[in-house]
Amino acid sequence: MKPVKISFSDRFSSTLQPIFLLYLDYVSIIAAEAFAVLFRECVLVLLDREYDAFDIEDLDFYVLIPLVFLVFLHWGRTYIRLLSIGEMVRRTFYSVLYAIIASIVVLFLAGKAPVISRLFITFLGIFVFIFVCFARLVWRLICNRWNLLLEPTILIGSDQTARRLLNYTASNSFFGIKVVGIIDDSPKGKALEGKFPLLGPLAEAQDIVRKTKVQNVLVLAPNMKSQRLHSLMDSLFPYVKNISFVPSTEDMPVSNMEIHRLYSENMVVISVKNNLSRWYNQVFKRVFDFLAAFFGTLVISPFLATIALIIVCTSPGPAIYAHRRVGKNGKHFNCYKFRSMVQNADEQLKQYLAANPKAAKEWAETQKLKHDPRVTKIGAFLRRTSLDELPQLFNVIIGQMSLVGPRPIVDSEIPKYGDYFSDYKMVRPGMTGLWQTSGRSDTSYERRVRLDAWYVRNWNIWLDISLIVKTIRVLLSSKNGAY
Repeated sequence: MKPVKISFSDRFSSTLQPIFLLYLDYVSIIAAEAFAVLFRECVLVLLDREYDAFDIEDLDFYVLIPLVFLVFLHWGRTYIRLLSIGEMVRRTFYSVLYAIIASIVVLFLAGKAPVISRLFITFLGIFVFIFVCFARLVWRLICNRWNLLLEPTILIGSDQTARRLLNYTASNSFFGIKVVGIIDDSPKGKALEGKFPLLGPLAEAQDIVRKTKVQNVLVLAPNMKSQRLHSLMDSLFPYVKNISFVPSTEDMPVSNMEIHRLYSENMVVISVKNNLSRWYNQVFKRVFDFLAAFFGTLVISPFLATIALIIVCTSPGPAIYAHRRVGKNGKHFNCYKFRSMVQNADEQLKQYLAANPKAAKEWAETQKLKHDPRVTKIGAFLRRTSLDELPQLFNVIIGQMSLVGPRPIVDSEIPKYGDYFSDYKMVRPGMTGLWQTSGRSDTSYERRVRLDAWYVRNWNIWLDISLIVKTIRVLLSSKNGAY
């Protein structure tokens, strides 16, 4: 077995990390209180209202108020590892919300509600959420950048599942683990080749973990027989603090899973919610889409007008064109885009594909061409930056599309969706979605379909928000461009 070197900070990271986060949260909450007081005064001045004295006792400011938030942040399980950025934000949001509600109830029961400013409470909740999330993000980036306070972890298994996990941890800084070695009987593939030391076979797992004193083990073998998995976990349990394993959940809506523990029978029941089947979620998604698209369009309207003018001046034809797409419940609608092609593009496509068998095969597989002769110079830029899709904001406003959803398809693509088309019809197509943030035009068509179905089955508002943020990051990147 190759020796495993673990730094002092990493060795005790499971203890030190929560302490640092606790201190960081406390400082963030104190700063949020100060900003809440300051913004309350500014609002009252702007409203030209008589300023009412509002003093907070030091005990409340430095102890009681921070304590309430810290208790709910702990109760909301925001201090654990293996969290994505989106999950950390979601848990922090609800922890802050419950802390505000609890504070209001306590103040009311204590008879202090009449003397507490509602503006202060509102600003306090907003700033605590923003400051805590921002401070944690910066802290995790620092830890990852300088390789500090990461949980030493041994992986068991080195197959496709390991590759997918490492891809995920590379883009989610809140996972907070450091792989120090692999235990596997027959390592194969290039996913982990040369990156991490092979510590030994599965039969020696107990001795390896005991000698290295690594306290975190991650089993990445979803197809391992249950009897062998149970035996492995039983042998490792006395020597570690945490054992995690990846079950076989391919194509299952994992983000909407709930685990119910039947303690007396030593069983768990996994339930899956179809969030988009609930009317209130559909209403919430629609309201979110409308407000974001409406105000977003107002803000960038001069930019939209400038793009339209450039298109008209550089090539004959209208600035915007409409293409028939399949929408919610299978209904058709006109999908708006800035024109990026020459006129009579469909006719030119037929001629080009007839003369170029290789291009015809590429079109049949992906419905796209890397080198499309129909695209204008300004159109190539618009496509590469996805600015050609901005007019779809009007589709969102009138209710034909969503900001986030499956890629809008044409009739000829329906057979390629197969059984997944029923998932597609459940929602409005989106301006962006999982496929745009997972390689965009370089993603295979089959994977696009599966990503669309996964989005529908796993939808929640936090998923929409995270995908919008990821889309902006992808568009600002020089990689993963569309064509």
